[in-house]
Amino acid sequence: MSRTTLNSVRKLAFALVLLPSIYAASGITVEKPITYRASVGADTTSADTASKKKEEIDDPIYSNSEDSIAYNFKDKKMSLYGKAKVKYQKSQLDANFIELNTTNKVVFAKGTPDSTGRLAGKPVFTDNGETFNMETIFYNFNTKKAKITNIVTEQEEGYLHSSITKKMPDNSINIASGKFTTCEHEHPHYYLNVSKAKVIPNNRIVVGPSNLVIEDVPLPLFIPFGFFPNTKGRASGVLLPTYGEERTRGFYIGDGGYYFGINDLWDLELRGSIYTLGSWQASATTRYNKRYHYSGSFKFQVMHNVIGDKGSTDYFKSNDYTFNWSHTQDPKAHPGTTLSASVNFSTSGARYFTYQSPKQNLSTSASSSISYAKSWTDKPFNLSVGLTHSQNNTDSVYTFGLPTLSFNVNRIQPFLRKKNTDGKVRWYERFGLSYSGELNNQLTIKERDLFDGNFKNKFKNGIRHSVPLSYNFNLFNYLNFSPSASYNERWYFSTIQKRWNNSAKRLEIDTVKGFKRAYDYNFGVGTSTTLYGMFTFKKGKAIQAIRHKITPSISYSYTPDFANPKYGFFKSVQTDTLGHTQRYSIFEQGIYGGPSAGNSSALSFSLGNNLEMKVRSKKDTLTGYRKIKILENLSFSGSYNFLADSMKLSNISFNGNTQLFEKLSVSFGGTFSPYAIAPNGQITKEYLYHKDKKLARLTNFSFTLDWSLSGAESNNVNTANASQNPIVSQRSIEAGMPAYIPYANFNVPWDIRFGYTFNYSKPGKLSTTSQILNTSGNIRITPKWAINASSGYDFTMKNVSFTQIGITRDLHCWTMSFSWIPIGQFQSWNFSINVTKGALRDALKYKKNESYIDRQYGY
Repeated sequence: MSRTTLNSVRKLAFALVLLPSIYAASGITVEKPITYRASVGADTTSADTASKKKEEIDDPIYSNSEDSIAYNFKDKKMSLYGKAKVKYQKSQLDANFIELNTTNKVVFAKGTPDSTGRLAGKPVFTDNGETFNMETIFYNFNTKKAKITNIVTEQEEGYLHSSITKKMPDNSINIASGKFTTCEHEHPHYYLNVSKAKVIPNNRIVVGPSNLVIEDVPLPLFIPFGFFPNTKGRASGVLLPTYGEERTRGFYIGDGGYYFGINDLWDLELRGSIYTLGSWQASATTRYNKRYHYSGSFKFQVMHNVIGDKGSTDYFKSNDYTFNWSHTQDPKAHPGTTLSASVNFSTSGARYFTYQSPKQNLSTSASSSISYAKSWTDKPFNLSVGLTHSQNNTDSVYTFGLPTLSFNVNRIQPFLRKKNTDGKVRWYERFGLSYSGELNNQLTIKERDLFDGNFKNKFKNGIRHSVPLSYNFNLFNYLNFSPSASYNERWYFSTIQKRWNNSAKRLEIDTVKGFKRAYDYNFGVGTSTTLYGMFTFKKGKAIQAIRHKITPSISYSYTPDFANPKYGFFKSVQTDTLGHTQRYSIFEQGIYGGPSAGNSSALSFSLGNNLEMKVRSKKDTLTGYRKIKILENLSFSGSYNFLADSMKLSNISFNGNTQLFEKLSVSFGGTFSPYAIAPNGQITKEYLYHKDKKLARLTNFSFTLDWSLSGAESNNVNTANASQNPIVSQRSIEAGMPAYIPYANFNVPWDIRFGYTFNYSKPGKLSTTSQILNTSGNIRITPKWAINASSGYDFTMKNVSFTQIGITRDLHCWTMSFSWIPIGQFQSWNFSINVTKGALRDALKYKKNESYIDRQYGY
């Protein structure tokens, strides 16, 4: 390189370095970013042959400030004032004051006092996506080491405050005299006072000897060391147990275990509990989730419960288990095909120790299903295959469908033209038919016989077919006619035969093996129309019009008598020593039953009503009117069987509903009987009109009111189950605590609901009535206090129904809750205060309670 070119380069570099100092001396504010790149090379002239060390910054350092920039030539330091910013590679530093040493690439930053004397513009350092807030910082861009004072870093599970911090090149942080908390305030409400700690990014936080401090008051709660996860994904680790005492099962350590964050597709959670009086529980839960394909979970739990002292009258011991499986398939994964599962299987005694709420404990049944469904695009076919289960917890009876299969064909019109479809629909094209078929293999068995080898003989199975035929047309454009017919068939592989055993003087039932068909059919026709009536008022009136909509319908159906001997479906058998006989169906024990006895020629009728009113409204600026529903529905229905030997007219049913003032829902219904009552209270064949000149008598009536009110924006209380509530643990659930109070909704001032139900029944001479009032509500008495409550009163039994009260206090980073069931079988209470979120949620909590299980066993 020539001497002239070299001198030009040096002059340009000198000007770039000198420029900031000229701006600062002139008082000019630099508003746009300026890029500095300094490189001083060795002098290659003949006058100076000595070798000089190179000093260079490999990548540009970008700097900017709103106030001014000053450069010190002697110390090679650049000072930035007012919302300053320095950026180098993937690191960025923002502060009110920044000093950059261009020689050793060390930067210093701090805040500056504002007019009130408080530090403003404290340093904020960002490196590889992580953000750190602090008071001062020395950072070496070359070694990527930093020394920081009073830093606050946000980790995955909380916030870490530190007085003195050293940041290492691998982004790990060494801390002396720090605080670990989940409270986001600059001055946290609580924290672990940490003597020293190390933060390993995307791995863990390790802390040394620490003690708990609440509201700046040190508490005598010390831990020698601690590990906290610090990963954005799943991380394996210990599940901290809870501890306490139950009067029935003794002291316990519960729900402790280990969590395996295996990968992003599935995980595994192992938990266990142990009691001093001999009870124990163990569970395994795994969750799986393949995005855009499927998700679900398995849970298996084994319980050994011992209550009372061996040999005493209240001694109780049981071995129970539960199995739960849920599976959901993403609809987009396999269009037209779905696989779903909801399995809830348990022994009958397990619900007393595992179910989450009194409502679930009061439930006498449980059910499960695993189903596969397939539909064909542009085809009317649907296939479903499933396994089902139901159980009655009262008598411990289980029913299994192993399997169930159904195949359906949606309504098709076989004579519909596929070509030359222009013009009107021809009469024969309206004809349509559909098909449904079902196979069921059912087992009903007692819990004690589940693993009995004879259960194979207790299966019931069969196949059912149904083919409905339909046709529809309009007459005079007002009447809709719909003739129909239906054919049904059932296939069985065994029937029954009853016989009188004259020696034993008893009726016996034998099973007859062999294939047998049971079929029936019926015919019918129906017609319906819609009528409108309008009553208008003079202009200027508040009420503009009232409209009455009437929907009458009549249908006729005929069913033959399938007890006729020509069908062979019914037989007669002697039933006692006097020689009395009884007719029976050979299919009466079949899973789908059999055809009915007696023919039917019935005329059915119904009448629907709807009443609306059009009123003037200031809110409607377009028309000036709005519609109000006076009566959404009022309908009557009944039938008349021409072939019945007596009581040909059925009871007349009615039901209705409406909504008033957009807050009050009203529904009612009942039945009228047209028949008279004998002096002994029995219903006679005589019409009431012939006896008392009355058309009918009221036999049943029900009336329901539902009134909801709310303040501000109405967002009802979140009634998510307890497993979703961060302040509820499985321990309190299994111990029978009322931990299932719904979430407190701190965004709604209040909402309240009243429900009133009245029932009246008088089938004969005697009548019964019942009246029940239920209420529930959520009241936020302050922004931090909320009350949830539900209760009711039975006016007939004169007692208060299930009552539950919950009080919740939002303590910012803590939550305090109290729940109480004051009366009834599940009397209990629970008080808890715990950290709301983060890694310390399961460790920092206090609970006190009384279990309904203790009360049940007299403790």
